[in-house]
Parts: sequence; structure tokens; C-alpha cells
Amino acid sequence: MNYIFFNFGKTPKYLNYSINSVLSVEKDARIILCSDDQFEINGIESLNSNSLDNLSAKKDQILKIFSKQNFDQNPLWFSSILRVYALNYVSKNLNLDSFTHFDNDVLIYKNIEEIKQKKYFKENSINITKSDNDHLVFGFSYFPNIELIENLCNSFDEILQNYDYYSNYFARGKNLSEMRMLKIIDTMNPQLFNILDSLPYGNKEYLFDPSSYGQYFDGTHLKRGNYYFKRRYISTSHIVGREIKSNRIKPIYKNKSPFVRYENKNFELVNLHIHSKNLGKFLNKKYKKVINL
Repeated sequence: MNYIFFNFGKTPKYLNYSINSVLSVEKDARIILCSDDQFEINGIESLNSNSLDNLSAKKDQILKIFSKQNFDQNPLWFSSILRVYALNYVSKNLNLDSFTHFDNDVLIYKNIEEIKQKKYFKENSINITKSDNDHLVFGFSYFPNIELIENLCNSFDEILQNYDYYSNYFARGKNLSEMRMLKIIDTMNPQLFNILDSLPYGNKEYLFDPSSYGQYFDGTHLKRGNYYFKRRYISTSHIVGREIKSNRIKPIYKNKSPFVRYENKNFELVNLHIHSKNLGKFLNKKYKKVINL
């Protein structure tokens, strides 16, 4: 399986945990890291983002749009949109036929190649997680062909070039994050996406975490006044959060494995999106330190 990681700016230490979590369950995984840094590490293909001419041009375009809008100065807004284009350019440059991508604060607990063989993914759609009715998120995603990421970038171009229209029509004039843009595209073209199961109400053995389970286990990195959202944090705006709040499901982390309890059955989580960035607290029992950035 091909895995593309993207990082804009200083490389965070927790990215080591994310990459190693993949290599711990899938030793033959192909790890591609596109970042502002250049690494020479066995087991990783490192691409400097500045070497991708198309990406540099896209940076300038997005920054111009940002300069016209009252965007939050958090660089995450910028880098999250930019990484969609990075996925396209990297997959084309390396002639990939498919790839997996998720945020850098995600841990993987299952061999994704094996999950694919169990028919969890649709072969003609972007397989992705959904946090709420307004946001799709890269808690986990799988692109079965690179034409899909090309189509996604074209849709992002359409929104960025007509930003005011989409902001006013879909978000009452508010800023559009990459998560919101993904959901807008899903609304306009639902066939482009396959929403991965996050709740245990079907016949699936495994579930995917958009972000709610990771937030429940260890809170978030966000702060309200002097108060950090800590362990057992539940966002009732999230689809999963509402189900946790209702006590219909119970997330459990035990013996270094996350699962969801529902009607006396355990449903294993493929991934955890650790919003607090404390990935070291939730390492798989199979975890090995294979690389160090």
C-alpha cells in the first residue's frame, strides 16, 4: 500500500508515531513524505515540497485568495488546502495507481491492505471519513485511483476561483476550511465519495475514526480561555459524538487497542485521530520504532 504524508512548516515529532504505526502493521508499506524538509532515511521516500513547481504556483494562488479574505492566521487553514494539491502532484510524479492519506496526528492499528481485501473501500470513489453534516475529514482516506484526486483538485479550483459565492451560499459568508470544501464537493457530486463507517450499526467488523474517538480518549489541543478540552471530550456537533453522549455506544481503549462497544459486541477501530497530538499514549501493542525523522 502507498501512503502519502504531507507536512508544511516544521516537522512535528508526533509524525514519527504516525509513520511508525503504519510500518508496525504493514512492514512492506511504501511511505512517501512530502514536506519542507529533505530526509535521507531508509524506508521513506522524501520529497521536498519546494521541488514541485506546480505546488509552488498553487501556494501563491491560495495565498492571494487568503489575503483577500479574513482568514484565521493559523497556518493549518492554508496547509490543509495545499495538501490536497500536493497529493495530486506527488501521486502523478511517482506514477502511483492508488494511495492512502490521513492527517499527521493519526495512528493506524490495522493493515490497510488487508482492510482493502475485506471490501471496505469502493473502487470508484474517494473513501473518506465524515465528522458532521458540514465536514469531511482526512481522519482516514483511500484513493483507489489517481483520477479521483485530479477530480478533487478540479473541484477545489472551482471553489477557490469562486470563493465568495461558495462561502455565501454554503457557509453564510464564513471562511471555508478544506473540510468544509470537501463537504461542499460531496453535496454537489456525492458519487465522488464513499463515507467510511464510523458507527457500529451495520455489518462491518471495523470502524474508522474521523476525530471523535480520539477526542474522547484524550481531548483536543484547542483551548477556551484557560481551559483545555481534555479526556472524555465529546462534541455533540459530531455524528459520533452524539452517539457517545446518548450512551448507545462506548469507546474503549484497552490493552493498547481501541474499539467501540455496542450491544455487547466489540468493533475494532482501524485508526485513531489523536487531536491532542499525544500520539505516544496510544501506541499499538505491535508498535515498533522503525524510523526517526
